Amino acid sequence: MAIGSILAFIARGGKAAMKQAGRAAARTGRNVKAASLKQARRGRALANSPKKIIPKGRFKLLKYLGGIAGTSLLLGLGELTITSLWQGVVTGGQTIVNFDFNMTDAAIDDMAKRGRDALYGVVGGALGTSLGWLACGAVPGAMIAAINPGVGAAIWGKKDKDTGKWEDSEFTEEMKEEILQAMAMMAYGAWRLTMRTVVGDAFKSLRRWIKEGDNLISGSIKQYLVSQMGQEAFDDWGIKQREPWTLSQQIQKQIEAIPDEKMREFVEEFVEEFGESCLEASFQITNSIDSHYAAEKLKNRSQMRQVELVIEEA
Repeated sequence: MAIGSILAFIARGGKAAMKQAGRAAARTGRNVKAASLKQARRGRALANSPKKIIPKGRFKLLKYLGGIAGTSLLLGLGELTITSLWQGVVTGGQTIVNFDFNMTDAAIDDMAKRGRDALYGVVGGALGTSLGWLACGAVPGAMIAAINPGVGAAIWGKKDKDTGKWEDSEFTEEMKEEILQAMAMMAYGAWRLTMRTVVGDAFKSLRRWIKEGDNLISGSIKQYLVSQMGQEAFDDWGIKQREPWTLSQQIQKQIEAIPDEKMREFVEEFVEEFGESCLEASFQITNSIDSHYAAEKLKNRSQMRQVELVIEEA
């Protein structure tokens, strides 16, 4: 997959994918909260994780990763989680695998600029969504609650008599879901931009170091690349745009070079499904671990609150 396709996805298709991911993530956050209530009542923990959100199409794997990014952010509520750490590793790996090593320095800079331009739209949408819910939902709701507490309870929710915990209304749940979803989209866009910028700048520095060849290591690498590329092509590397060269593209070429059609079809489907299933399984594990720890944290807070109430009553 060429790097231009990835940029096109981020600019056009990424927003819909991340929106879908944010909703799945918000549902996950509510499920974790529900798990803590069940755990307090029945002593049972819940390890809940988001549903499979891999849509069919050319960019289904990238859309899935976008969903996981939003989910990990919302599940951790901004905290560092196992899922977010693993997501960082996977995103970095995907960026490298799909990076065009023949891209010129000017094209790398242009890629970063287009990413920044696209991020402005994501940030604007996130802030617009958040302020819209606050200005037209939270503020009027607070005014109504001050005038009529009964209606305010219907808008904002009320405290559960059995557990003493606050139960959100449909309005508050929807407001949280929309705002957190918007924040997840913004965070994911910023993370993708950071990864592309870091990888691009690091590659430019590495290429300059190799082309200078002023020590044993860089000189050996330079000599090998010249023998493979030719002196003219090596001199133009990073200056003139050449045919894209990515690791994922080379893997695909190797598969397409298999002469037997049945074996080629087998290998192609095997590689694709293995990669997606492996990623999905690993994220299910990390999400389950994070959900367990989140439920445990809420349970401990509830127990501490009950002890405080007993002390106050005493």
